[in-house]
Amino acid sequence: MQSRRDQVEAQSYMHQRLVGALVAAEPDGLENPTRRDLRGIMASIMVALLALGIVALYAVFSARGSTAWQQAGTLIVNKEDGSRYLLRDGMLRPVENLASARLVVGGSVTTASVKAKTLEGVPRGEPIGVPGAPDSLPTLAGLSTGVWRVCVTTPVTNYPTSPTVSMVTDIGEEPAVDRFQAEEGLLVTAPDRSVYLLWQGQSLELAEPWVADVLGWGAISPLTVPADWLDLIPAGPALAPAEVAKGKVKGPTIDGQPTRIGDFFSTGSTYYVLTKMGLSALTQTQYLLDSAASGRPTSTISAAALAAAQKGPSSTDDGIPAVPPTVAAPSVGSAPCIEYPGEFNADRADLVRAPLPSGAHVGNGSGQETITDPTQAVRVAPGTGRLVGISLAEDGSNPSYLLVNDSGTAYPLAGEDAIKALGYSAEQAVPVPPAYLRLLREGTLLSTSGLR
Repeated sequence: MQSRRDQVEAQSYMHQRLVGALVAAEPDGLENPTRRDLRGIMASIMVALLALGIVALYAVFSARGSTAWQQAGTLIVNKEDGSRYLLRDGMLRPVENLASARLVVGGSVTTASVKAKTLEGVPRGEPIGVPGAPDSLPTLAGLSTGVWRVCVTTPVTNYPTSPTVSMVTDIGEEPAVDRFQAEEGLLVTAPDRSVYLLWQGQSLELAEPWVADVLGWGAISPLTVPADWLDLIPAGPALAPAEVAKGKVKGPTIDGQPTRIGDFFSTGSTYYVLTKMGLSALTQTQYLLDSAASGRPTSTISAAALAAAQKGPSSTDDGIPAVPPTVAAPSVGSAPCIEYPGEFNADRADLVRAPLPSGAHVGNGSGQETITDPTQAVRVAPGTGRLVGISLAEDGSNPSYLLVNDSGTAYPLAGEDAIKALGYSAEQAVPVPPAYLRLLREGTLLSTSGLR
């Protein structure tokens, strides 16, 4: 007769076979199908331990045995204090800036950050490089785009943050949209109180105090501008009266009336002055200047009399505007600017109006702006700049080069070796008029001489 224990074991056995048949389709399996399988967990633990071991070994050997920082052309950076070195002849030579590192190596450098402990025991040498060289260099993409634009502040310009800044130079900006047209001009006063009309990329000096009144600008106050700003515009002919014959030299009879050499005539839309060779045509501007200077009245003649009269050489192509241009007062929120294209074959600068750049009143060393003078600010976008070529000879030979970085500083370059070491080529250099370069702070000479 079966005991109670035998009955329990038999029932448990039957229950196990039923569960095996339902779960694993195998009633006579050797293992309980509901038993928890720990093999996956154990395998995961082993893999994790193995990975931790590998990481630990890498940390130990990379800290002690890596020699990547010892390779030529490597800029070594101390992780603890940020100091930088080049390994030269078995010694660590301190380097102050990136430009110096490239000039010493002669090209691009690879940066390796190492712990101070790794550098223990390595001999130190004297600093190497060019003191004062830039730590920020323009990227290749930042060398060839944008214009040079120099703006002057005005008494009506909204510029409350720095009333002492009177001139702002932007390098690498997009061309201004609001440009002075052919019939527009700007009246300015130089520091020596000379008055100029800025028109069509040139400055025309008003030769006499009464010229502005005669040409219709007497009610407009000229804008006072710095001499450096005025130097950016090529000088054109002066707005001055021509030599008009004086005295009582008789001329031919015109339209039945006696004349004298130097008399003025008008048909209502055109103007003439009588010379020894006949009637010479004048532009409206020149007529206003000449007639005001001579004080002689103007006679009206008919078209028939004009056709019958002897003609002299015309003086309508003398470089001054044929009609006095419209001169407007400065507007609030914008400033008059001189814009140079900053590219090859640019033969002139344009007069434009542009909003004043915000933040140009201080130089904070961030690579966005800098003050070169208490009244001048220079702004260059971070990572941009210009490689400038200056010809020292009339035939274009023997050029010199400057590198302008995002601090607004112009660094002279000692030949093409220095240009190549910094990652550029002489073909990327763009000519810029010297007057623009005088607005920039001059940096130290960048040269590879004596560094390698």
